Amino acid sequence: MIFRTLMPRPLWKPFLMWISFFILFFLCLSHSLEARLYTYVDENGVLHITDFWQGGSPEAPSFFSRPSSPPPHLRELIHRESKAKGLDPKLVESLIRVESGFDPQAVSSKGAVGLMQLMPETARIYGVDNPWDVVQNVKAGTAYLRDLLYHFGGDLEKALAAYNAGPGAVKRHGGVPPYPETQRYVRRILSLYPAKKVKVTTVDDRGNRRPYRPIRRVRLPDGTVLYTNLPGS
Repeated sequence: MIFRTLMPRPLWKPFLMWISFFILFFLCLSHSLEARLYTYVDENGVLHITDFWQGGSPEAPSFFSRPSSPPPHLRELIHRESKAKGLDPKLVESLIRVESGFDPQAVSSKGAVGLMQLMPETARIYGVDNPWDVVQNVKAGTAYLRDLLYHFGGDLEKALAAYNAGPGAVKRHGGVPPYPETQRYVRRILSLYPAKKVKVTTVDDRGNRRPYRPIRRVRLPDGTVLYTNLPGS
């Protein structure tokens, strides 16, 4: 190799290393004009540079930085669905920023997809035909977050932990589970949206807010099954 003949032996290897680094850097920089690049460190400590977003992973910062806000067309959708569910749009934006970095094509290693990283079972429960469709994804994701907040009495920390790890894990541990990923996930969202309690409301046809009541399945004495959101047994 030419570097070995022209340079002292102790110097040619570091020189090649720096040349390789700059080549990689400029390749990444040029590629970023067409697609966002992301870096993350895996469980073996290996640094990866990729254009594939590891959705929902708090350890996957974007190339230089993640978007701090959604593009206008997504912001309008997020605000509309948040208000329809009685949620603060800023809370939903914070969750989506951590979940997917506002990337509608995000896919996690566990199979969660889209802006709000819906798992297949969650998508099915909330009637989603196509989780890649941004409207269906945000509709279902905001409905799920609303139901978790209601279930945990407005406790935002528990609701966020349940969104990431499942409500069963939160119940078993009486709070945020001792999973490093879930703990980082909750901390990151709360750093963007610092709150402890969230009042869950809904909006009626006249635009009036009222306490949210989920639909319950009630079996009447004659065996009839009734679905209602009215209080009582």
